[in-house]
Amino acid sequence: MRILTIVVAVLAGFIGGSFAQSPGPEVIRGRSFVLLDGEGHKCGEWLVDESGRGALRMFDAKGTLIWSSVGGVRLLSH
Repeated sequence: MRILTIVVAVLAGFIGGSFAQSPGPEVIRGRSFVLLDGEGHKCGEWLVDESGRGALRMFDAKGTLIWSSVGGVRLLSH
């Protein structure tokens, strides 16, 4: 639940921050968006999965998938 709260907060901050800046494109398009930590390691991604559905995935500090929205919200064991 804590990870979901963090994901929602990050997305809200991204959306809110884009409105605070000068006007930009009305639509941002991409196949995936990657969340990186301060050292450039992947912490999360927002993407279209193999079946064509939108998905969120979160990774631990080692790059191991720890949470995925694919197939319903679930926590993955290490």
